[in-house]
Amino acid sequence: MTNSTNCDNPPRDSSLYTSLVFYFVIAVFAIFGNGLVCAAFATNKRLRILTNYYVVSLAVSDILVGSINIPLWMYITKDWPCNVSKDLYESYVVFDVLCGTASIWNMTAISIDRFAAVIYPTVYKHRMKSTEVAGWTILCVWIFATFVALLRLEYQNFNYAMFVVTLSFFIPLLIILVSYGNIYRVVRYRAKWTGSVLMEIKLARTLSIVIGAFILCWGPFFILNIVTYYCRKSCSFNVAVTVIKWLQYASAFVNPVIYTIRNREFRFTFHRLVFRCKYRNGKYVFNPQVKRSTRCGCCQLGGPLDADFGETRSRYPTYTEEISIYNSNRRPQSTPSKVQTIPLGFDNLSASKH
Repeated sequence: MTNSTNCDNPPRDSSLYTSLVFYFVIAVFAIFGNGLVCAAFATNKRLRILTNYYVVSLAVSDILVGSINIPLWMYITKDWPCNVSKDLYESYVVFDVLCGTASIWNMTAISIDRFAAVIYPTVYKHRMKSTEVAGWTILCVWIFATFVALLRLEYQNFNYAMFVVTLSFFIPLLIILVSYGNIYRVVRYRAKWTGSVLMEIKLARTLSIVIGAFILCWGPFFILNIVTYYCRKSCSFNVAVTVIKWLQYASAFVNPVIYTIRNREFRFTFHRLVFRCKYRNGKYVFNPQVKRSTRCGCCQLGGPLDADFGETRSRYPTYTEEISIYNSNRRPQSTPSKVQTIPLGFDNLSASKH
């Protein structure tokens, strides 16, 4: 323990303030980015498809991280251990586990949803593609996250660290790898028949970003939890903890970029919310020669947006649709297609409604 003299005059150095600035920047971007996702979902009816319900639930958990978890951690880091009570620290840990587990399992739910949409499209369309399924799934995710977090208060004598690492990281990681691995396998098989190498490359790049960001942001944190559990007294991880907490909380503002930025409907809605655009770029026509033009940093359609964001509003095709059109156009008119291209419904983890 630190003596009273040290608590009266706690040491301060530039690295501490640099760390606090990093946490502050991460919190601001996390709140702004995820708040923008929620606002886009609330104002644009075209975004209210099944996958995006999970994306919004993920955004809510990340907003809680930016607005509660990070400020609490900044206070604990600045005043530890003098002005930090045990109750405050335990409350922070419980809430950190709650938001972290909810965020990870929301990403897992997205991977399962995309797996079902690509591998079993018929079953997905008739049985799983409903808001009721999404609502119950999201409710189960948050109940499970609350259960895992509250176990710390009730049962501290068992191996809680390994329990959390298993349920909140290794099992979700396994599900994500299996889901996206099977998606890539199926798309690669279809790409061989259609001759669409571009589809395979784009999908591989997208999945690499999703899985890589998940492992990079959360892997070091849970590995450190395992190491500190078995090496609690003889090891010092002050610098490692700082960097690893940066990575953990960076996930809160990286997630909205990964899961929404390549979706054209999300991008348009972001432009409309930020720049107050009233026009959209281009029309939803399968014509690669259509030229795009910009206006006030936004999009131009040639007419005002419909007030209720109806289903008839035009948009650009997804890259899976573009590949299908390209393959159909390059075949001779008289030669029937041997293989019918099936839309994958996989537009960077946020499928567009056709």
